[in-house]
Amino acid sequence: MPPSSIEIDAISKRFGRHQALNAMSLAVRAGEFMSILGPSGCGKSTLLRLIAGLDDPDSGEIRVAGQPGKRPGKRRLGDRGVAFVFQTYALYPNLSGYDNIAAPLVMRELNGFERLPGARLLPAVARKRRSIDSRVRAIAELLQVAPWLTRKPGQLSGGQRQRIALGRALVREPSLFLLDEPFANLDAALRHQTRAELTALQKRLGTTTLFVTHDQSEAMAMSDRVAVMFEGAIRQVATPDELYRNPVDLDVARFLSQPHLNCLPAKVILDGHVLIGGEHVALADARQPGTEGIVGFRPEHATLRPRPASATVPGTLPGVVERIEHAGADVFVFVRLLAPDTTCTIRAASHEMSRWAPGTPCAVALDAASGWFFPRRPMQTAALGRTEVAAA
Repeated sequence: MPPSSIEIDAISKRFGRHQALNAMSLAVRAGEFMSILGPSGCGKSTLLRLIAGLDDPDSGEIRVAGQPGKRPGKRRLGDRGVAFVFQTYALYPNLSGYDNIAAPLVMRELNGFERLPGARLLPAVARKRRSIDSRVRAIAELLQVAPWLTRKPGQLSGGQRQRIALGRALVREPSLFLLDEPFANLDAALRHQTRAELTALQKRLGTTTLFVTHDQSEAMAMSDRVAVMFEGAIRQVATPDELYRNPVDLDVARFLSQPHLNCLPAKVILDGHVLIGGEHVALADARQPGTEGIVGFRPEHATLRPRPASATVPGTLPGVVERIEHAGADVFVFVRLLAPDTTCTIRAASHEMSRWAPGTPCAVALDAASGWFFPRRPMQTAALGRTEVAAA
């Protein structure tokens, strides 16, 4: 079945007093792998359920391959080749891995009589059974689950159950693949292995895929594009590289910079320069002199320089090394700034750490081309094409 495009037009959904989705719109291209990224409770799973036809929006419309979604007199989206993989896998516990994968084909292609054990002897039913068997075994080989087909879910590991669930969805040859945090129950090593396999499989099959996650590293590693979601609305849709380099607002920048984004109060003193704690610092994103806001920069967007104990280095922020966290080849250096009185985090190579013991005076030098300035009041930033929001 050819891949389907998705058009979501101003959909809203409320559960009691909770507004799960608020006039949300999104377009997904046919064959695209798009991640829906956001914190818990932002409406990601609700969105998938609406696309799958498991729930109805209160307002707005969802179109798959140009056709409107579930409404009275309309076909359910599930009848148009939509496959859904839940976080909990939702396998039939009394069926083997083989029968779990085969279940959607059996339900779709065999009537009640043909499912009876004795009906297998009829030539027409035998042909249908052979066709189902060949497709199940092809998917099992593709996902490397053939050795586990005779086992029931209770006899399988989390990773094995996850692959069986993927197989059950893929065997239908869907035009749209919906994944609701399918890696949540896997350990770190298996999570990395499975996400690589899933990405390669999606590219091979070309199935339109919508992948829900709260893990920004997963979304950035797997996706053609990422839709970042907060409080029931899409805040930004872009490629992983665009998101990393040009977050639309402070919320997006923080979420994509876990665990650390440095946020410092600042004021633009002239184009390309800000005042931070009394120090003049170059920042290409700073516009509109006199504007107050927040300078945001990631740990890799600044470096440490030596500083005499009783002096400052022009164009840098003076501070003292507070502590160091080792992360393999890199380290995170936590620096207590003198002004403003706050801690910022700098990433550095571990072999450079011999001179940066806790208590050492230092100067933080920002990469002028990489940081962002987020005004406190809404305004348009023409240079980056961003719509800024009030800083928290």
